[in-house]
Formats: sequence, C-alpha cells, structure tokens
Amino acid sequence: MQHYDVPLQKNDDNDLFDEKELLHHVPESQQFKAKELIRYFNKYPEQITWNSDGVIFIDQVSIPNSNIFQIFHCLFGPACSSGSKAGLDELVHKLKSLHLDHLISFETKSESPRDLSHRSNTTNSNSDELPWWFLG
Repeated sequence: MQHYDVPLQKNDDNDLFDEKELLHHVPESQQFKAKELIRYFNKYPEQITWNSDGVIFIDQVSIPNSNIFQIFHCLFGPACSSGSKAGLDELVHKLKSLHLDHLISFETKSESPRDLSHRSNTTNSNSDELPWWFLG
C-alpha cells in the first residue's frame, strides 16, 4: 500500500466520464443514492478517491488490486459478495465509518473466518474429538 502526504486530487476532465462509467451498472432504482455517494467522493477526495486506472484510495492509502469501476455497482445490490472483489470490503467499511451506509445496499459478512468470538466453548461435548483453534 502506498501512502501519499499530498492529498490526491481528481482530474475535473475525467469526472464526467467517471460518473457515467460508475453509474452505468447501478440499478435505476439506486441511481439517486449512487449520485449522492459520488457527490460525497468529489467533495471529500481525501477520504475516498481513485486514480485514472480505478485504483481506490481510502484515507490516501491505495488498496492493492482494487478497481472502483468493477466494484461500485456492488454497493447497490446483490451482484457481489463480501470478499469477492479487491477493495470492496474496505470501501464498505469506510462508508460505514463515515455514516454513509444509508446510501448503500451492500452488507458484508457478519462473521469472517478469523472472527470466532461467538464460540464461547472451544472444546466439544464429545470426548473423542479433540478441541481445535484457529491460528490464522
């Protein structure tokens, strides 16, 4: 990941193209919310932005292998699952931290393989089976 000390600025010449490209695969019923989200991105590029190749920057840190043009539509429907595209979970998490989750319809998995906090008992009731631990 790369961190930039100078805030990234979007190129105004590409903004119209980017917006049309981002909205192209968003369902018609979600277009208003998608446009609101794009307005936020344009107003606060230091929070969330992308370069001309589509690589997403969150808090001015690049998300490797991410592409805003491949995941933006995922925010507005069931087309993608959590973890299916690079940068999607990071983007959703950032939007939630900014209290913008009312603008998206995407839900991340509530439990990741590393989250075993719901398991209060690490031993099995069957004494023949050995207990297991995730060392991920």
